[in-house]
Amino acid sequence: PYKKVQNFYGVFYNQSQSVLEYVDVHYAGLINNTNRYKPKYAYMPSSAITVFQYAPKLHNITVEHSIGNGLNYSNIEAPALITNSVFRYNRGHGIAAKTRFGNVSIHNTLSHDNLGDGLKYDFNNSAWSLHEQEE
Repeated sequence: PYKKVQNFYGVFYNQSQSVLEYVDVHYAGLINNTNRYKPKYAYMPSSAITVFQYAPKLHNITVEHSIGNGLNYSNIEAPALITNSVFRYNRGHGIAAKTRFGNVSIHNTLSHDNLGDGLKYDFNNSAWSLHEQEE
């Protein structure tokens, strides 16, 4: 569920009303690949948490030992907020964010000892790729 919100400049946008808080995610990040045509592997690495379009507010989240990224924001269209969280020991990036509008706020959050970057931030002002639409 989302609601329409007006920002300081008078522009309206949709904002998620969902909240994910006080959650620990450990050893996550495998997706089932058996539905694809002739899969080479039954399971593929993925992010522990993947969010598209409208992000819930994340508060007191711990993501550890993921086989991919700890958190993946893909084409976020509204403000996203992460507070008081920890992303560590993941085999990808701690937090990977791709957005067309910016507005990803991270407060009091640790992201360390990941095999990738602590935060990988891409500002993408283009249309969604076909692969992202399928996901």
